[in-house]
Amino acid sequence: MTDELGASMSSEGIQAQFPAISMHCGGATLSFVHAWPSTFNIGDYLSSPRHYFDFKCHSPSESGFSRILILGGGAFNDFGAYASSLVESDRKVAWGVGQSIQPLNGFGELSSSIPTDFSFFGSRDRALAVSNSTLVPCASVMGDIVDILPGTALGVFLNQNPAASGQAVLDVLSTIEPNAIVGTNSMSEPEFRSKFALTGKIVTNSYHVAYWGLLSGRQVGLIGYSSKFTSLFDLLELPADVTHYQRGDAAGLSGAIKRVLNGELFSCLASPTETKLAFRQTNISYAERLVAAGLFREIDPLDQSNIHRRRRELEVWRAYSLVRR
Repeated sequence: MTDELGASMSSEGIQAQFPAISMHCGGATLSFVHAWPSTFNIGDYLSSPRHYFDFKCHSPSESGFSRILILGGGAFNDFGAYASSLVESDRKVAWGVGQSIQPLNGFGELSSSIPTDFSFFGSRDRALAVSNSTLVPCASVMGDIVDILPGTALGVFLNQNPAASGQAVLDVLSTIEPNAIVGTNSMSEPEFRSKFALTGKIVTNSYHVAYWGLLSGRQVGLIGYSSKFTSLFDLLELPADVTHYQRGDAAGLSGAIKRVLNGELFSCLASPTETKLAFRQTNISYAERLVAAGLFREIDPLDQSNIHRRRRELEVWRAYSLVRR
């Protein structure tokens, strides 16, 4: 398959949040859409199934359709109805889509009004796995970040987006104890991996950092501001021990970090390897369903390699250094 950064990637306007990566696939066009916030988010980026599977399409003459869209990577409170409407497609698939509801008081309830124009809808939120949705944990479990064994250091990884952590996120990190490993979810993949490898305990307000931390056997102190954090613990069948703060409140975030550290408010999985393998099999089974339904000729897991990581580095550089200048 040949991939190219979609034409919808722009430096201005709402479309910049949802660019398409389009691939030539057996005579058809296969497009992947995930959240690309203006502040790079390694979690949203690495959640697209395109990083972990090799998709082989039927020719349009065989299938009767020529444009397939896969939505996955990030939270879409409208289930991706708007983002998926930006790219022309004949068939739509959602893969590990979640919601992030932010009511004024409490975390509220998730909506179950899934768009009817999706051929298959896979959600990472257990509460959304209703009759017209399938539970599909975030596809980033297929990557080898979750195979990085725990270290011994304390790590604090925060969401770099000011809307989530406030304008002073770097000031918040500067107050962390000097021996801690600190970083954000806007680091490059190589930098994140190197810091993550040192940690045995993690404090974070990033869904994906917490997901990777728990699945790799680390202890995680989860700080949250919306439904996606309780949904993560529900997915992992853990008590909903989320330390709350108001989204965008840097002072509140700093206080929440102190509460986690002072109270040793960490969670962990009893059998992280078993859970990781089960989540991987769920993603593979979902791919097999798409093949059985005739949407694809084959979908095979990709081996993770330095070549794939280097391609991702270049792609991110193109998206954020060139297009978003």
